[in-house]
Amino acid sequence: SKDNPYGRLIKEIYSQETTFPLSFLARFRSLQELLYGLSARQNILGTDTSQPGLVLSDRSIITAYVSHLNILPQWYISMVEPNLVPDLAVFIDVLPEICYERISSRNGLFLEENVEDMKLFRDNYHTFFNRRMPSRLRKTAVEYVDGNRDVEEVYGDISLIVDKCINKRC
Repeated sequence: SKDNPYGRLIKEIYSQETTFPLSFLARFRSLQELLYGLSARQNILGTDTSQPGLVLSDRSIITAYVSHLNILPQWYISMVEPNLVPDLAVFIDVLPEICYERISSRNGLFLEENVEDMKLFRDNYHTFFNRRMPSRLRKTAVEYVDGNRDVEEVYGDISLIVDKCINKRC
């Protein structure tokens, strides 16, 4: 969001066009995690968690865990991430080659946006959802969607999943 200063800073730090001193900051994973945590908090600041309800989130709450598997301890990630647990996570699984093709047309790739890093990241997502969910997210329902198809088909599948979750409370 344009109103999120942490998101803008992340975009600047991890852009391929970034130069010193911002490029120097990209070397510190703990700083990266802190910025992503602050960005996620900023995105959900207006969420009223005092009332019961369904929580739908983008990947920002889960990506921190996935991107730092075996790098940062879970207690650190839990400390900096928002204390909000999604009822549902939709994993849109896209082959890295297709992902790269889709994002390479936009303005400015990020430093870690190459096919090899995307393969590792996708493997981390599979590991995360199949074996390494932190205890804080164990009650989060996970649904897989084949993201290699047309946008309309993917959207249709996601709509059905979300509708089912809303009607049955996941």
